[in-house]
Amino acid sequence: MALESEPIVADIKRVGTQLGLRSGAQFAFAEYRQAEGRFTKHQIQDGGLSWKYWCERAGFTTKGTPPVPTKDLIRRYADAYKELGRKPKASERKRYGLRFRPRIDPMGTEQIESLEDLHQLAIQCGEIAESPKAAAPAVGGAKPAVIVSPDLAGHIRSEQPPPIPRRSKRKTWERIDVPGFPFAPHDENGVVALFAILCACGTLPYEILQLNSGKGIDAICWHRQELREVHIELKHVLRRSSWNHLLDEIDAVVCWRNSFPSFQRPVVVLEDVVRQIAG
Repeated sequence: MALESEPIVADIKRVGTQLGLRSGAQFAFAEYRQAEGRFTKHQIQDGGLSWKYWCERAGFTTKGTPPVPTKDLIRRYADAYKELGRKPKASERKRYGLRFRPRIDPMGTEQIESLEDLHQLAIQCGEIAESPKAAAPAVGGAKPAVIVSPDLAGHIRSEQPPPIPRRSKRKTWERIDVPGFPFAPHDENGVVALFAILCACGTLPYEILQLNSGKGIDAICWHRQELREVHIELKHVLRRSSWNHLLDEIDAVVCWRNSFPSFQRPVVVLEDVVRQIAG
């Protein structure tokens, strides 16, 4: 479609001519709307475009900040992609400084019109790796088998652990190399995850029946050896100062570290369990 025949471009030219503007003159969006321009701001920005983009196509100019250099735009996109693990959504563009006007790419071959264009350029420039294609589903819809080791004693410490998340505010990253959980937990959520893995692998003698995210005891479990229901409180660090339950409500505490050695119920210290597994 010729530029002159595009509805937005044609309407901007119509209003500009009506206002007596010459080619190259500055033309603000507010002036366009006040002169009864047909298209709203939402319509102008549809598809990630801008007033400046359409205005320049119509032969006028606008006041505004200089465009971000393409190499910086590619770097911003790569940072966002690595942090999110996916392409940023339209609602996340502003957060990562990805509001951009279409421009010619560094090779001068095509315009950068969308995030997909940026994605391809980031791959070409080596900023991100090309995503592998999903494997075709098995015949009959069968899922691939998942092999789960019954215990962790034979787990081999990997020489190269997974990379630490970008821009993480966490300060300490202690390796424990539990399958699916390579670093030590740093809060109660991590203890819940590690507890579940150790139960599933048979290292701890519990079957988790229910987890509570609100008030009350954190976990209701089935003790495989004693054949009874047990109530377990989960803590990152068990401390005297932070204990807030009646002892009659629980059968045991599972924590990463124990700073309350005189606690009057059984305590499973996951740090000790992982250390024993590692030998």
